[in-house]
Amino acid sequence: MKKIAVLIDFTPTTANALLFAREIALQKDMEIVLIHIHKSRVEEQVSEKNRKMEAYISELTSNGLKCSPLFAFGNFFSQISATVTKSKASLVIIGTHGKKGLKQNLFGSNILKVVQALPVPSLVVQDTSACPENGFSNVLIPIDKHEAYSNKLEAAHALLAENGLIKMYVIYISEILEDALKTNLDLSIKYMESRQWPFEIIEEEQLVYSVGYSRQTLNYVQENKPDLITIVAKIAPGNIHIGEMDKDNVILNPAGIPVLCC
Repeated sequence: MKKIAVLIDFTPTTANALLFAREIALQKDMEIVLIHIHKSRVEEQVSEKNRKMEAYISELTSNGLKCSPLFAFGNFFSQISATVTKSKASLVIIGTHGKKGLKQNLFGSNILKVVQALPVPSLVVQDTSACPENGFSNVLIPIDKHEAYSNKLEAAHALLAENGLIKMYVIYISEILEDALKTNLDLSIKYMESRQWPFEIIEEEQLVYSVGYSRQTLNYVQENKPDLITIVAKIAPGNIHIGEMDKDNVILNPAGIPVLCC
């Protein structure tokens, strides 16, 4: 049985992360692992968080799910990769307050750093993110220049609902598609056709300028409200600073659409 890991920080946003984990686990027949990394071994603090964790587990198991805790100690960023690997999870779910709460918790102000530190795909959900009752039926994949295009396709298809559709979104400049985008679009089409996965291509002319096209992509998201957006978490070489800003904007999109980071 495959596993989902949920990063637990005991803030109110944890509730929505657990809701997504529950629904995905029920739909995909997966086990849930709740991960928390303690900053210290102070017994009183550890005991209190253990009690809270037990309450989360009790609620999930009451829905017929298999669920277990996994604790680690130390610096979050030095421990998280090994801890997720230990959990044997194929997906990590992270709750964030979004841009309104950037300074409120670890999974807000450092959200891009968090997803980049993980060894497996992660699903970022905001407080305002709505969990689709019947799974992710409308999945948007913005075509980019990153070489890891197949990782996005595999991760998105793994979460796709039974009758769902993957929509590949691509932006043209003056009716011309950049070479790197055309290459990845062609490869993505061949990749999905060979597996007989359902997909659709959404083509738009560039209307809003931004490196990485995040602004126009977010305009499309705001108007069309997909169930899920899928991106590559790592930044393409030569586009570090602007690339980070673009990815932050997508992950913390104002529409509250969940984002799958690969």
